[in-house]
Amino acid sequence: SKYNSEFIFVNKIELFPMEIIMKIHQETNNEVFENIKITNFYDELNFFHSVKKIKIKPKQNNKVYYVIYKLSSLIKDKELKNIWLDSILHNFQLKKSHYFSKCTAVSNVDSLKDFMKNIDKAFDKETK
Repeated sequence: SKYNSEFIFVNKIELFPMEIIMKIHQETNNEVFENIKITNFYDELNFFHSVKKIKIKPKQNNKVYYVIYKLSSLIKDKELKNIWLDSILHNFQLKKSHYFSKCTAVSNVDSLKDFMKNIDKAFDKETK
């Protein structure tokens, strides 16, 4: 389905709790993403507004794909998950085809194993 650029997904319910967002922020702020306040990071990932404040640093896309993959796994409603995924990829200007081919590919890259472990830790409580 073609993405409608006029459409801006604005969400009313919390998809990701602050606790998880805080841990991801600690791991990615100034490393994967350009410096961003935790409140903006939380609002934007939950799509409480869509002002595209989150900016990806150069050569960090694979890490971003993994973060998106982990976050999307928390959305149980399939339709909402698809809308969120389309919207976040659109905001980050990432191609869906790249996302699907690379979202778990980081597990094959030794230099990214620590990053994955740390991101996985942020989700430990949620997945139990």
